[in-house]
Amino acid sequence: MRGIAFFLLLVFLAPHTASAYTVVIDPGHGSPDGGSQSLAGTPEKDYTLAVGKDLLLFLRFIGMRTVMTRSGDSGVYDPSASTIREKKVSDLENRLKMTLKIDAPVFLSIHMNASPIRSASGLQVFYAPSAGSEELGEALTAVFASSLKETRIRSLAPAPGGVFLMRKLTCPAVLLEYGYLSNPAENARLETDSYRQQLAFLTACGLLKYMIDEG
Repeated sequence: MRGIAFFLLLVFLAPHTASAYTVVIDPGHGSPDGGSQSLAGTPEKDYTLAVGKDLLLFLRFIGMRTVMTRSGDSGVYDPSASTIREKKVSDLENRLKMTLKIDAPVFLSIHMNASPIRSASGLQVFYAPSAGSEELGEALTAVFASSLKETRIRSLAPAPGGVFLMRKLTCPAVLLEYGYLSNPAENARLETDSYRQQLAFLTACGLLKYMIDEG
């Protein structure tokens, strides 16, 4: 109930500020690029799309302008791309082009992590070098830390230089790694609709917090 009350308070405070932005929801990967895999073999692309669709519903509920880089199973590569590598490159370039065409975007890239070390765990937000990105990451991390008691919340960090979209985007942008599919406990939570919906809900809260803080 406290989370819902906080969300409603943000909704009450945010209307004029939020109207200045368009939120780009970017579910990572997409066929043929499945990303990492869960312990049961479920590809990352399925989890990222599920969270992205839930986030879309929360943001539309409060009347925010939203765009999804993909809404189906496949990536957004050009028909001319033939090899998997060509499709991956084309997919990233098209997500970038899509975002650059939008007026005042805020970019949320949704991912899940994996590691050969089963004990590796935690949700982590990475921010792009563009203006506003670190502040967006701070707001999201603060909301996650205050609400997800069973999940380890790693410290906010700059996005690695090799992450194409984080390097190329000029708008506020973050990469959300919601947990480790290779960790049995986190994998079990991420398999449930309720936990994925909670992640989407808290992401919406963190986004609204950022917009209010930025005025």
